[in-house]
Amino acid sequence: MTASPALRSDFFDRLAEAISRYPHDEFAIHQVRREAENLRKRDPMFANEILGAVASIQGDAAKTARLFEMALAQPSADDQTFTNYLVSLCVLQDNAALIAAIEKFGPAWMRRSSHAAMAAVNILLEAGYPIRAAETYMKFPEFSEQIDSLTGIGLWAKDVGQVLAAYGLSESDIESAVVAGRSTLARNGVRRSAGRVSVIPDVSVGRPSILYQLSVDTSAEGAADLESRVFDSYCAGNFPAIDSGMLTVMVRCARETHDVAAA
Repeated sequence: MTASPALRSDFFDRLAEAISRYPHDEFAIHQVRREAENLRKRDPMFANEILGAVASIQGDAAKTARLFEMALAQPSADDQTFTNYLVSLCVLQDNAALIAAIEKFGPAWMRRSSHAAMAAVNILLEAGYPIRAAETYMKFPEFSEQIDSLTGIGLWAKDVGQVLAAYGLSESDIESAVVAGRSTLARNGVRRSAGRVSVIPDVSVGRPSILYQLSVDTSAEGAADLESRVFDSYCAGNFPAIDSGMLTVMVRCARETHDVAAA
């Protein structure tokens, strides 16, 4: 017996609500885990999917991978299982595992599902990989309209590599800065921060730059506080993408139309 879409949504909505609070609602997470364990015999795919998501919240990377790979091996696995695996790796902030999962499972799912392709592009952006996101976007022209409507990637997909070349930097320089910003957010209770990229022309210096917006579910005041903390993390470290002026990272308030510059 396969779990209904409504039941699946209910489980993941409850997990999302539990981790949206800080400190996290451990009782709610425990309740979801216990209910999922009771479903193992009836629907092993669904149970492993939920338990994998719980493991990611608890910081157990090995268990997350094991449970999701078990779920994806089941005949009832679908594009949402693949998407939830990527989301869980993003919650873990395990970029190496994220890239490995996309390379291993992505081709099969993204070829037949616009949802899977959109999820991969969106999560690559969140993790700090605009070049990989752009390459993935351009591999699936049949889904370009749907992906572009979510990410706006069509406006800059062909330009971001040229920006990096103009500064003599690489995608890893962007990734390290975005990872530092997301790690700061995570230490302050923000487990997900949707990424959105823009290429900004700058006629004054003759070189464009990249704007990275990390959208979080908080108030305007909360975004301002998080912005200050992200800025401090950049001041305390060595981030060529930030220091060169090529990259600006912003914390965007998802609840209101309020953006705050972080670098």
